Amino acid sequence: MDRARKSMFWKGAAECSGDDCQVAWDRACRPQEDGGLGVKDLHTQNLCLLLKFLHKVVTRDNAPWVRWIHRQYKPSERGFRTNPTNTNAWNVLTKLMPLYQAITSVDMGNGESTFFWYDDWTSFGPLHQALPAAFSHCTKCGVTVRDALSSGTLTLELHPRLSQAARNELGILTNQLSSSVLEDRPDVRYMRGATTSGFKTTKAYELMCPPGVDLAWQVENWANFAPRKVQNFFWVLRNGNTRTRAFLHARGAVDTPDCPFCVGAVETIDHLFVACPSIQSF
Repeated sequence: MDRARKSMFWKGAAECSGDDCQVAWDRACRPQEDGGLGVKDLHTQNLCLLLKFLHKVVTRDNAPWVRWIHRQYKPSERGFRTNPTNTNAWNVLTKLMPLYQAITSVDMGNGESTFFWYDDWTSFGPLHQALPAAFSHCTKCGVTVRDALSSGTLTLELHPRLSQAARNELGILTNQLSSSVLEDRPDVRYMRGATTSGFKTTKAYELMCPPGVDLAWQVENWANFAPRKVQNFFWVLRNGNTRTRAFLHARGAVDTPDCPFCVGAVETIDHLFVACPSIQSF
């Protein structure tokens, strides 16, 4: 799909070569405010849609297919782990669990859908990152918060011989959780930076897109009434990839980088669009 989109965008044809692509496609897929063109990255968008399916499974949505998954795979008991005996579709979803947990946090309720080590439900953040020594001694990593705290005290399955670092971290954790009480309500998931619960694919897409570059002339590029093809051309210009004679000469496409109107002046972007007196006279 991306190959067809790139070909249509850069060349208006079914196929194109690397020479036809004036700016890297990953940069074109960044939001406009991050120096991109605002084209949706289909791979990232597809991941966001899969994450929404996973969210329904984790939060036990009442859909029939969610109930079937819980009966078939029992993720609340076995954890979200890949297995050769599972279907490929379920294994694909389970592989996305670390990403899902990285972009969500939990408002603790009964602890049934919150994984003790991997979810962000304490002030420490995910405990497998905050307490690595204690986590390294864990023999059952997929335990839920309900399983760990249901007895009233912290109950974890650990190797019998703990290192001093692990003992210290467990002491800190025990003190932190001494006042934690499970409530008789479901856990509530929030996306990073969101003030309301639920899962939005648009928010997930924003969280998964890395910050871009701060190109000059950002507002001037898009906050105008110019035709879209003119805005796109100016965006390519801002990225420094307009095919001036200097650009083409550096790649061996023309014999000289000089401006045909100005003797001894190299035809760069600045010269062509700002300094060339012949162009200004039009």
